[in-house]
Amino acid sequence: MEIGLCADLHVGLNQQQVQSLQMLVLSTTELEAMLREEEMDNPFFELRESSVIEQQAAWLDSSRRPRTTLAAEDETLRQLAAPEDDALRNHLWAQIDWDAHTPDEQRLLQILLECLDEQGMLTDSAQELAKSTGYAVHMVEWALEVLRGLEPAGVAAESVGHCLMLQLARQGEQDRAKLDAVRNCLEDLARGRFGVVAQKCGLQPAQARDLLRRVKLLDPNPTAAFQNQQSRYILPDVIAEQNEDGWTIEINDKWMGSVGLSDYYCRMAHQSDDPQLREYAVKKIAHAKFVISCVEKRRSTLERVVRCIVQKQEGYLTGQGTLQPFSIRDIAHQLDMHESTVGRAIRGKYLQCRRGCFALSRLLTAVAGESGSKTVGKAEVLERMRHMIQQEDKKNPMSDETICAVLTAQGVRISRRTVAKYREMMGIAGMFQRRVV
Repeated sequence: MEIGLCADLHVGLNQQQVQSLQMLVLSTTELEAMLREEEMDNPFFELRESSVIEQQAAWLDSSRRPRTTLAAEDETLRQLAAPEDDALRNHLWAQIDWDAHTPDEQRLLQILLECLDEQGMLTDSAQELAKSTGYAVHMVEWALEVLRGLEPAGVAAESVGHCLMLQLARQGEQDRAKLDAVRNCLEDLARGRFGVVAQKCGLQPAQARDLLRRVKLLDPNPTAAFQNQQSRYILPDVIAEQNEDGWTIEINDKWMGSVGLSDYYCRMAHQSDDPQLREYAVKKIAHAKFVISCVEKRRSTLERVVRCIVQKQEGYLTGQGTLQPFSIRDIAHQLDMHESTVGRAIRGKYLQCRRGCFALSRLLTAVAGESGSKTVGKAEVLERMRHMIQQEDKKNPMSDETICAVLTAQGVRISRRTVAKYREMMGIAGMFQRRVV
């Protein structure tokens, strides 16, 4: 009998632990929905609306913060909408490894994303974009290469012909004459003027005919599936503000009210002489207390994890530095917490600060290598690689093996495969494609 009781208790504790961890994963809006459902199922659990006094206190607290202009409020809304201001930009945004780029490069990529038209095209040339954005032409060209390396193939093209050319190149076509024919002679190609295309681009008429067959299999509007989508806004789970005393971390869940036990139903159960009702009440009250403790534990865990991240990435969040190497393992070690708990705490959560709205997972960056006793982050390695490739001899460009050897000589331990991965991530072609004859 005692063994069975212990087994039941053990199973019960395990089930509660699972429920507690599941609650930790939920975003604020998902948590509110779960608590509403609990309130419907358990009469002893109550999700109380914020009182008038609490709302006034929140308003007074907000009034003490620095005033913002309407333009600043519009900017805040824009940040909350990013990276989900529409389906296409959300899709492209998610593919960019923002940690790999400097703040200046990030701003340029964001500007170009905003410049995309409804078809996902950038009809202005690099020179025109450079003039309108204030960036150097080579920087704009680099940013365009990054965007054009994203999915779907053909995005950020200047024209339909250019869009089809990018798709053909993505399929492995390297013949410059054929690529130029698709980009510059699309109308002649579509009308079957194979002789004209051959003469303009240095092809044989049979090659032009075969090229048309391949072009017909491409998609002139690859972003059609992302069009006519409504904007979606992010509700940040945590708000971080910097003041004279440091950082204030606020879990953004006050809007949904507080949790507690229902005084009415608890009093009714206490006054009842019905043993079945009292037994029912004991079970429901115990579960309500468990849910309340889970909510408080979730809040405490999330606050500790976010504070740890903010302290480490303070330079980045204030716009005065880049992301530092910091991983889930580092947080777990500092907080004496299991890695899986940290992972659940940051999953799907967003942080709002003066610089913008960030997914917590984007504020963590893997260690790319080591330089002596110093840990080197991915952003720093990418910057070193980009500088090396910019300064290389264009007639004899560096191979991935050479770049790996140079980094190793600088004290950065990194594999050739990682070098190739990072190079492709930056949208930089291989050695043979970069060679200028």
